[in-house]
Amino acid sequence: MRLINKIYLKYLLIPVANYLGLRGILFIFTPMITISPAAIKEITRLNSKVGNSELLFCLEVTPGGCSGWIYKLGFTTPTQGDRLCQSNGIDIVVNPDSTKYFNGLTLDYSEDLMGGAFRFHNPNAVTFCGCGNSFSTSAAT
Repeated sequence: MRLINKIYLKYLLIPVANYLGLRGILFIFTPMITISPAAIKEITRLNSKVGNSELLFCLEVTPGGCSGWIYKLGFTTPTQGDRLCQSNGIDIVVNPDSTKYFNGLTLDYSEDLMGGAFRFHNPNAVTFCGCGNSFSTSAAT
């Protein structure tokens, strides 16, 4: 990953972000989330079905599921306080409350006889639901 120097950030990125109305959005340049080529292909396909190229891919964690937390995927416009990161050319909007769950996350997509689904490989998860859709970050007591 190339390093972004202070000049680039001060004179190019921040003014462009302010011009686009993205003031107050924190840009994260570390690879917090990695998206596989198969997931990129599916995200691109889903975004084309939505029909609004202005919307960005959104990933967040909400309470629920068998293990305590579930992933929520969608497309949205960034708002004040959101984190914006990029992986393999895909811009990702992350709710600030969800960032602690995503450090090192790999998002994949695969198809089998039951259909296609996103797969989450999260090093922060300690326990998982049997279906793989929910997780916990602390061991059950």
